[in-house]
Amino acid sequence: MLAIPDMLLAILALALLAGVIVSSAALVRRRYSYETWHLMHLLSYAAVLASVPHHLSIGSVLSPFSFERVYWLALYILAFGAILTHRLAEPLVSSIRHRLRVDRMQPEAPGVVSIYLSGRRLRSLESVGGQFFVWRFWTAGTWWHSHPISLSSVATDTQLRITVRDLGGGSRSISSVPAGTRVWFEGPYGIFTDAGRTAPKLAIVVAGIGITPVRAMLEDSVLKPGEATILLRASTIDDTFLWGEIDELARQKGVAVTTMIGPRARTGPGWMTQADADRGLTLLGVFPDLLESDIYLCGPTSWLNVVEADARAAGISEHQIHAERFDW
Repeated sequence: MLAIPDMLLAILALALLAGVIVSSAALVRRRYSYETWHLMHLLSYAAVLASVPHHLSIGSVLSPFSFERVYWLALYILAFGAILTHRLAEPLVSSIRHRLRVDRMQPEAPGVVSIYLSGRRLRSLESVGGQFFVWRFWTAGTWWHSHPISLSSVATDTQLRITVRDLGGGSRSISSVPAGTRVWFEGPYGIFTDAGRTAPKLAIVVAGIGITPVRAMLEDSVLKPGEATILLRASTIDDTFLWGEIDELARQKGVAVTTMIGPRARTGPGWMTQADADRGLTLLGVFPDLLESDIYLCGPTSWLNVVEADARAAGISEHQIHAERFDW
């Protein structure tokens, strides 16, 4: 079998793809950091390229100088050309044009820091509240990995802000980069914005670091007094970072804010505190107009899944649910 032309490359391609597939399984994925998992998935490009010689050297369909061979190679060139354009060339040009650098760090809570980025003509990026960018910080310890992180405030023409929580080695390393560090980026990406709204009312349920896109979306949204209600959820007082900014924006826009602080309930709805579950609080109790609302959910996946299931059980339509899960 190994005597077949380019068979070794075909076996290599198969092995690389198998590795990518296995690493995608939930039980395996949890063993790796996001940075390692991302690098492993880049091997899928190498697998596809390694398989090409075997395609061309076997059989008569892709014989030399045939239309089929030219067409097949053109598809590869188009696909990889699009990847190089949108994943490399455009981010490179945009990063050079806007000259982003770390301006300063501001601690928000234990293990949480806001990173202020300075640049030029940043409004021309046309980002909206709720979207994220993929960031790469050019220091010796961070240049090799990138991170998808939401804006935590609306961009000005000279400044962006992201807020990062220490959830592992990668996020910990970018939380301590020095001022002046050059930053490259891709984006903006994401549909967790008020552009997707379909209902007259707005309900927002947020926990943990999920507050970052919600804070930016609230700042960017045009709301009538009484149109929106926000439920802020935290396990401890340390998790209430940026709540003060939410309160101030809510006061300016006439948005109602409800807060819950405490561990998740062991009986009753698991997304709320035990005290709230014991007194019979429901999602409809927090949001009386829930069925006439779009509900935006943002936070840890396991917690968010429970809230989402509760919303469906309350009778809200699928298209009114907008969820942003903070995992990978």
